[in-house]
This record gives sequence, C-alpha cells and structure tokens, in this order.
Amino acid sequence: MSASTPLRKKFLFDRSLWLVTVVVFLGVLIGTLLAYFYTKSIVTDLALGYTSQALRFLDREVHARVAETVVDLKSWSRENVLRQALEKAPAGARARSKALARLAARVPDGFFDKIYLFNANGELVLSTASESVEALSIKDCAFFTRATNKHFVLETLEKSRVTGRPVLVAAAPVTDAAGDVLGVLAASLDIPAFAGETLREVSIETSGKGYLLEDSGFVLASPAAGDTEAIWPEAAMAKVQEAARTGEIVLLHLKEGERMLAARHNAITGWYMAIAAKESEVLRPAAKLAWISGGVAVVTLALVLLALSGLHRALTDLKHSEEKFAKLFLMSPDGIVLMDLDALKIKDANETFSRIFGFQREEVLGKTLSELNIFSDPHVGERAFEQFAHTGKILHLEFESRTKSGAALDCMLSGQSLEIGDRRHAIAIIRDVAEVKKMNAMMIQTEKMISLGGIAAGIAHEINNPLGIVLQAVQSIMQRTRPDFAKNVNVAKELGLDLQVVAQYLHQRQIDQFAQDIKDAALRASEIIKHMLDFSRRSESRRSVCDLRAIMDKAIILAGNDYDLKKHYDFKKINILRQYGDKEILANCTETEIEQVFLNVLRNAAQAMMAPEHRREDPRITVRIRRDGPMARIEIQDNGPGVSDELNKRIFEPFFTTKAPNTGSGLGLSVSYFIITKGHGGTMSVSSAAGQGAVFTIELPSSQPGDGHDEKADTPSRA
Repeated sequence: MSASTPLRKKFLFDRSLWLVTVVVFLGVLIGTLLAYFYTKSIVTDLALGYTSQALRFLDREVHARVAETVVDLKSWSRENVLRQALEKAPAGARARSKALARLAARVPDGFFDKIYLFNANGELVLSTASESVEALSIKDCAFFTRATNKHFVLETLEKSRVTGRPVLVAAAPVTDAAGDVLGVLAASLDIPAFAGETLREVSIETSGKGYLLEDSGFVLASPAAGDTEAIWPEAAMAKVQEAARTGEIVLLHLKEGERMLAARHNAITGWYMAIAAKESEVLRPAAKLAWISGGVAVVTLALVLLALSGLHRALTDLKHSEEKFAKLFLMSPDGIVLMDLDALKIKDANETFSRIFGFQREEVLGKTLSELNIFSDPHVGERAFEQFAHTGKILHLEFESRTKSGAALDCMLSGQSLEIGDRRHAIAIIRDVAEVKKMNAMMIQTEKMISLGGIAAGIAHEINNPLGIVLQAVQSIMQRTRPDFAKNVNVAKELGLDLQVVAQYLHQRQIDQFAQDIKDAALRASEIIKHMLDFSRRSESRRSVCDLRAIMDKAIILAGNDYDLKKHYDFKKINILRQYGDKEILANCTETEIEQVFLNVLRNAAQAMMAPEHRREDPRITVRIRRDGPMARIEIQDNGPGVSDELNKRIFEPFFTTKAPNTGSGLGLSVSYFIITKGHGGTMSVSSAAGQGAVFTIELPSSQPGDGHDEKADTPSRA
C-alpha cells in the first residue's frame, strides 16, 4: 500500500463528513428557516387575535358605557328639578340644592365623573366637581353653542378648564314646556383616569403599550404619563387609520423606533385605540427558535426539542394573555357566541348565553343558531347572517327569540366578523332587552299619567269656582221665594205682594222645579268633580285596607260620566250588572291605582261593544267580586265581539292596540297589568272566544282570612 492511501482515506472521510455536514447544515438551515417563518406567521396571527380581541372589548366597553350614559343624560335633562334650579327666584335656590344632591348621587355609579349645570349664558349653576369652579364659564365653547341650539353634543376636549386634562364631554339642552332653552346639562369624563388602567392591561412585553388617540394625533391616554398630551405625526396617524380600517397589523415609525401596530376606531367617541410594540419583542419566540436551531445545528433531535420547547413557551405566554381577556368573554352580562362564519357552526358560547336560553354549553357546540331555534322567525336569522356575509358586521338588530323551553324573549343582536388563522369567524352578542323595553314603557306611561292627573285636577278646580256660584245662587233663589220665611213675608208686605200667590205662580209655572233641577244638576256635577280630584291625586295615595266593592262603584260612577268625543260610545247606554254579595271584600291596596285598573277595563269593554262594526242593541257589562280562598277575585265580563287567540297573546303588551291611529296609545291594559302584578302581587288575565264576549279576571291578595269556600253573589243589583 502506498503512502497516499491513508491521505486518500482521510480525504474521503473528510469529504463524506463535509457532505454530511453540508446536508445536515442545509437541512437544519431549511428546517430552521421554515420553522422561523412558520412560527413568525403563527405568532403574528396570535398577536393580531390578542390585540384585536383586547381592542374589541375595549371598544365595546366604551361604546356601551357612552351610549348608556347618553340616554341617561338626555333623560336627566328633562327633569323638572333642573328647570326649577335654573330659575332665579327663591324657589330656584331650593331646587338647586335638591338638583345638586340628585346629580351627585348619579356620579359614583355612572360613566362620567363630573356633572355640571349651566344657564343660557354659559354661567355655572351647579357642579359635582370637587375643584373650585365658581367662576367657570363655557359661553365660548363650541359644544355649549351646539347644545343651546337644541342638539345633543358628545365632544372630546384636549384640555379641561377644570382639571387641565383631556376629557370627554356630553351636553344636552334643558328646555321649558315651550321648548325654549333654559340651560345646558353637561357631564365630563377624565379620559386618562378612565382609560389608563385598561390600557395597562393590554400591554405586550415591555415596549408594547396602548394608546387612546384623537383623529388629529393628540394622545388622550396612555399607561406612561409622559405620553399623554403628545401628538403623533400625520404619517403615523395615517398608519393608525389604515390599521383600524383593515383590522391588520401594520408597521409604524415613531421616535422610539419601528413598531408593530394594531388599532380600532370607536364610532361613538371618534377615538382611535391602538396597541404598538417592537417587532423584535412580538416576534421574540420565532427569533429565539431560530437562534436555538442554529446553535444546535449538528444535533437535529436537540434542535427539534429546543424548537418545540421555545414554541411551547411562546404559546404558553400567549395562552396566559388570552386567558386574561377570555374572562371578559366568560363574564360578560350579554350572551356571546363564537361561530365559524362559513358553516355558521358555534365553536364557543359563554355562560350568559346558556343562562338566557336554557342550553348547556355542550348542547350548542357544533350547531347553528337556527338549529337551536333561537329565532322565532327563521327569516330574521337568515337575513342577519346574509348581512354578516356581506358587511362583516351587524348592529342592534332587535328580534323575538325563543328559549329551549319555548319561552318568548325580546333580544338585540350585534356582531362582528374576524379572521382567526385562515378562517372567517363571527362573534355574536345577544342581549335580553325585555326588561329594558318594559321599563321604558312604564316610564313613558308614568309621565303621561302624572301630566293627565295634573290636567284633571286643574280642570276640576277651575270648574268648582263657577259651579259654587251657580249652587249658591240657586239656593238663595229657593230660600228667598219661600212663603214661610219671615224676612221674605216682610219684604213682600212692604211691596204690596201676596207671597202665597207668588209661590203658587212659581209652582204652577214649574219654576220651583226648574230651580230644584238646577240644584240637583250642580250637586251631581260637584260629585263628578270630586271623583276627578280623587283620581288625579293617585300619586299621593297610600296603601290601606279597602273594600273592593266600593272602589268598583267609584270606577263605574266615573266611567258613567264618560263619553267618546267622536260619539263612538256613551257609557250611560250600557247596562251594568253588579254581582257583589253582602259581605265586604277587603284588600290591602292603593285605592286610586286599583280604581284606575277597573276604569281602564270598563272603558276597554265599552269601546269594544260600542264600536260601529260591533255595535249591539243590548250592551251589557257584568261585574263579579268575591273571595276565593286567600285571594279576592274580580271578574269584568262583557257581551261584545270577544278577543281572538292572536290578540289574546298580545293584549297586555305595551303600545299594542287595535284602534285606529291617534285614537289609542295601547298603554291602558299594559299599565293595568303591571299595577296588579308588579305593584300588588296579584294576577290579571283575559279569557274569550271571538264573538262571545270577554272576561277580564283580576286576583288580589285578600286582607281577610279565607274559609276555603267561594263566596257567590246572592242578590245581583243593577246600575
């Protein structure tokens, strides 16, 4: 063997090693690059999902809180106590103390932290602010000018005249009964204080910070105090607007360096909410994986293990961040479902959704909302998801829903589509608005009843004055024409009159009967006015033990003096049959409220029977009052056209009416229903068949012990 053989073998060995090294290096390099770019894509998507979710929940929180407070502020501005507080009279000073206490009580639980009341000259009248603001004037402020022009204003101020910090101001005009502006009610929110803590929660690593920006680039709030009141350049704001419009992460150049940015625009305030972080920190898990792969290139297994370890750490960190914001999803007071937008299959649902609709979480996963029969009208659901597919969002769609048990619900649907990975998803938020609608209806009705009560009382007092004169005059005429009254006799003798002949003349000409008729009519009118005053004073009433028979009698008397201005009906033409029995039927109730209920039902029956298309020759209402065990039972039955099954289901709904436009509000029976059920713990129902009349049944807790037997009417009476 020659000497060159070992050298050749060495060379071949080295060459094989080199080839293996190159192959391994290339394999490791390719694997590392693939792993890096793949991990970079995953981390970027996860970061986008994280930031999008954070911004979405922050946007929803701001939108919901501001919208709710806007409604509250509009409602507060219509309160009489604020109008009185703007008066300069001594009564205005007393009202200002009461108004300040009421406004101060609303601050702790409200969205805004300060509330102000200004007069029409922009001068401060009331303030809940702790700072000294006696000389505060906003006459030159744009939002004050718009508010005095009867516009509701929501405006962001970069610097408050009170605190010197950025604030969100909401302002509403305070008007009198004629619609003239008396002043402006304004509320302010310290934006850095409100948003600072939330923005700290959405931080990413050490450089990633959240910002609240105006369209001009002014920084309203940030976790770092030095960032507040700074101004981002126009180029940076263009990137923010691009990120908010596209929902994607963009690269942003700031004075601190290049940043990865995600942003969202809040429609109600006009703010931009942004999260910016160093690209190196966002992509740190991917970079770490690449360095580990390169460092252990010769050991493929170690490379894989280290890569998996790095990826695991990255995913674990991301998981912890997702869990932080998943709590918002799970603890939301609204029902939320996450769906695959292509198949419309539910991938997740929170506890509120399960509680509202009665489903277990396992029952809804993998199904569509249509398969769960959430929509009472399937076409509503189809149109909603068509809108999802075309616009990517849906806002405040009210619809009638059904629970698992079939119970009806009034709900509102809002949703937004989003990209998770390479698939389109949708987050649908379903809110139960039944109680909100009921409360709105009750508030409206309460205001109407207060106004009507005041009008009735005013009319009654005005009529009482001339009525008293008429009654006094006719009594004086009857007194001064009596032939047995000494003073009348003396005056007649002085004038040479025979008072007996005068009395005989008056009797034969029936003048004395006319005078008596005038007196009787005046007394009857006085009794009617007394009933009107009693009814108008219902707000002053207190609970007491009352005889339901007496309340019904008053309601019948009050209804008996009622007739429709368009002559659709006259209550006096209706035959009223009372079937009470001889014993008292007692209940602990508010007398005027129960009288209102009886009056509403009687009028409803009268209008149904006397309507032109259903008019009867013998209209009749039968009233039965008896004790049924622990309950007092009242039945009001008519022989009118009856109520169909479809109308029966909606008869107690607020604003539902079968009357022609401008002839009925649809609130009478709904208000009666809530007075009985919510105010007195009773029940109210209707039973009927079309063409066979209707029976309204009211049950109230009795204030006398039941004997276990129904009390039937012994001797009906007729009115």
